[in-house]
Amino acid sequence: MTNLSGRSRENLQLSAAQEERISPSSAVQSGSPYEAQGGLSQASPQAHDQQRELHQKPPRGLSQRIMLALTVLLTGLAALYSAAMVGVIGYTEEELISSFLEDDMDYVVSQIERGDTAIGLPHADVYGDAPGLKPVPAQFQDCPFGFTEITEAPAVFVWRRAWQGGSLMIVRDQEGFEEKEQELFILMLAVLLVVFLVGAAAGKRLAVQVMRPVEKLAAAVRAASSQNTWKPLPKELITRDEVGNLAAELSASMHRLFKALKREKAFTGDVSHELRTPLTVIETSVELLKLTELTAAQQRQVDKIERSSKMMHELVEGFLAFARLSENAGSDRVSDVLQAVGRLWIPEAAKAGRQLVFRQEDCCPGSFSPLLLSTVVSNLVKNALAYSHEGEIKVTETSTGIVVADHGDPIPPAEQKRIFEPFVRGKASADIEQTRFGLGLSIVWRICMRMGWQVNLASGPDGNAFTVTLVSPADAAEPVRRSDELG
Repeated sequence: MTNLSGRSRENLQLSAAQEERISPSSAVQSGSPYEAQGGLSQASPQAHDQQRELHQKPPRGLSQRIMLALTVLLTGLAALYSAAMVGVIGYTEEELISSFLEDDMDYVVSQIERGDTAIGLPHADVYGDAPGLKPVPAQFQDCPFGFTEITEAPAVFVWRRAWQGGSLMIVRDQEGFEEKEQELFILMLAVLLVVFLVGAAAGKRLAVQVMRPVEKLAAAVRAASSQNTWKPLPKELITRDEVGNLAAELSASMHRLFKALKREKAFTGDVSHELRTPLTVIETSVELLKLTELTAAQQRQVDKIERSSKMMHELVEGFLAFARLSENAGSDRVSDVLQAVGRLWIPEAAKAGRQLVFRQEDCCPGSFSPLLLSTVVSNLVKNALAYSHEGEIKVTETSTGIVVADHGDPIPPAEQKRIFEPFVRGKASADIEQTRFGLGLSIVWRICMRMGWQVNLASGPDGNAFTVTLVSPADAAEPVRRSDELG
């Protein structure tokens, strides 16, 4: 092959320097607005799966956490205050009432010692073993000496004292006190509820005020990322606070990202153009060689060269498609693309003694890039032809995309995790050509991530099935739109 031009070498150096400068944490997320405007995602299939699992988890917004935190804080403080009030009321009740009853008991004892005929208290009942007093009622016989509170009806306070081999007892009704205590408890619960509602309202208002700059920043980033060229974020977002620092970092990161994607796109296009010239020379030379008389061994070598040059040509065309991709790219229905792929690959499958079947289970809505979609299907069909030994290969159009199924050997789970990585080849049998580069499935994965599609592998004893989801089940019922306009 010929050497690369000066411009391509320069772009190659720039691309290598770019990979050294950009850390994995700044790699483009698959399906993001940045990636949709140019360049291939640098994230691995495993990283993309982790990101998808993260996005599938039910999110809890920052504003919700702020509101919840303030509500819990205020309600917790109110609950602690209420609990303290209950403790204070209980302590005050026991200490104060017991002190009053002890003083009343001293007064009763003084009456008995003076020999008063009318012994008693205006606000309580007095019982005991002294002359002129009623005996202790049966329900109070078990009360200990000192202060006792009985909450069961009738609710009373009891003070009992030993006296001359017997005992004296004062019983004071506490129904009025209990009613006031219940009213106080109800009031505290009402205050707790009011504090909860006020905390929720205040938390919501605070969350709105705190999140407003963040939402403005998010809207500005979405608007900037949807452009084909980089534009700095509005100056009013670069404030002297944490959100302003974040806005400045995002603006600088997007600038670096757009420049990197621009260099990558230019490099891909330049290298692809440079490779087309030597490939054309190789293909022309093969055609000329086929016109001469060749031995069987020479013919096999020429056929191998021809197949390899065709594979390289497909790779170059795929790279050029990425470099030229834009919103104005042509689009076809899935059925039209599959018909075109069938015309190309059904004869090739027949030469290999295999049956390639295209069928339509349902109609997939939308229009798609014929070049990119045909590249995806062709690589999956080529992979099935290479790694399955017998049985037919089915390419099925569904309501959400395409399924390519074969009867090949099951793929081990450890190998499934790496099957979409570049230069990873399956454990092929000895009859599989060693000219394959292990790029087919990697190109499929990168195109799918580039276009917002999904590709998944299901492997089992009956064979392997690659499912390419072009539209979500929810979008399948919506009006027809181009897939690269979804999301």
